[in-house]
Amino acid sequence: MTEIVTFVPQASLDAAANMAAFIDSCKSTLTVFGRSLDFESDVWDVSDTIELSGRTHAVRLVYSNQETCDKAVTVMMREPFKSFAKAYMRYQGGLNPTKDLGKRMISLRVLEVALWEKGTADLVRIDSHVLNRAAQLIGEWVSANTAYRTGLQLQMIADFLIANRVIAVLNKWRNPLKRPSDSTRVGKEADERREAKMPSQAALDALPKVCGYPCIVDGQRYFAPHRSA
Repeated sequence: MTEIVTFVPQASLDAAANMAAFIDSCKSTLTVFGRSLDFESDVWDVSDTIELSGRTHAVRLVYSNQETCDKAVTVMMREPFKSFAKAYMRYQGGLNPTKDLGKRMISLRVLEVALWEKGTADLVRIDSHVLNRAAQLIGEWVSANTAYRTGLQLQMIADFLIANRVIAVLNKWRNPLKRPSDSTRVGKEADERREAKMPSQAALDALPKVCGYPCIVDGQRYFAPHRSA
């Protein structure tokens, strides 16, 4: 059974020191993805620790950068960002496990891109501008539905960094990527979409002419009486 250990930052330490303590704790204390996990490796095979129904291939976490993640030859994330990414994946793998590790990894890769635009790979330098830029890149690189959910993973990273005092700027940040409209089920627009899918009154009035038995239309039961000849 995986042992879950919650990281507790020290108020007396600065952001860089808390970051170093977090990475060391995840490397030496946690057992998520297996006690024998080679933390230093840039490719983690976590197949034996992830339960996915119908899985036909290995589940691997590759700490490559966004630019080369789908290339035959990959380039790994820069340090110290890469060490944080490894620690974060292992930590959240125990605290907030998910079967969709892809979006979590994408959010980390894109965050590294946004951070590197400032000329650094040091997590302590992350601020709202870096997070907003990362969200913008997510919106440009993936589909709308995937973007929204990946943005939620980015927000989870931001929440972690702020709550655990591992960035110098402690400002609350929210995912700016909107949920796709087709996924919204409440509100005026949702009501209008549902109404548009309903059969017209003319179509309902015509049912008795073609049916002499109960009918189901859009989930509703309508009784169409027999008509005399």
